[in-house]
Parts: sequence; C-alpha cells; structure tokens
Amino acid sequence: MTFVGSYCKSKVLGACIEKREAYCCFNSPLSRIVQEQVRPQLGMSFGSPKNPQCGGIPLDKIAEIDWSKVNLDEWLGILQQNGKFPDPSSVNLESLTGSGSDFNIDGGRLNTEERTLNRLNGIDVDAKRREAAQQVFPDWKGE
Repeated sequence: MTFVGSYCKSKVLGACIEKREAYCCFNSPLSRIVQEQVRPQLGMSFGSPKNPQCGGIPLDKIAEIDWSKVNLDEWLGILQQNGKFPDPSSVNLESLTGSGSDFNIDGGRLNTEERTLNRLNGIDVDAKRREAAQQVFPDWKGE
C-alpha cells in the first residue's frame, strides 16, 4: 500500500473528531514499486487524501519513462527472500524453457531449441526465405 495522506472526516466546534487515512493498493509489490517511482518522473501524483488517484500509468506516458531511474532493489530483495531469485550459475535454456520451467506441467516439456527444431523439421527454410523475399521484392533474383 502507498500512503496518500490523511484528512479530517468530521469536525465538531472546529476540532477534528474523526481522522481518515487514504492509501493506494496495488495488485502486486512490483506494480506498487513501479508506480511509486514512475509517477514523479511523469509529473503525476497519487491525488489528495480526499480524492486519491490510484489508476495505472496511461499507455501514452510509458515512452516517457526513464527506466534507468527505476530502482528495483526492493523487488529483487522480495524475490530473494522468497527463493524466487535465480542463481545465475543455474540459469540455462533447460531451466528457463524446458523441463525446469514452471510451464512444465506434464513433465515432458522440451526446451525452446528442441521445440523450434521440431517445428522446422521437414521445412526447407532457405526455400521459404527465397519465397518471402520474392513476395516483398518481386524483381529480386537473389539466391
């Protein structure tokens, strides 16, 4: 949660008798971290305590973000704390896309290289390349 601020909900004789706090809640820690760091870059705020503005970053603003200024140390710490930060020495094609992947539901998942080679089996890739080039450049006489 991101604290937006507090305000007086009820006053009696000029004295505040009920104070309220406003927060923005996000679907994940990463979305909160990004929102908290990107909004100031874009000149956006979380609004006022009485009228919080917790919506997403508009798509037309995404290109304006300087991602080199977004610090993800908190997110990386959360991943490490929960055993989700991979050890670089164990990261390989098999662990990312094959039998070690979270997508290996039935135990028989091939890695990306093996799946690609299976899909291309029996296809003349050079002929397909020439065919595509001929469609784009009809006068092309290349190989």
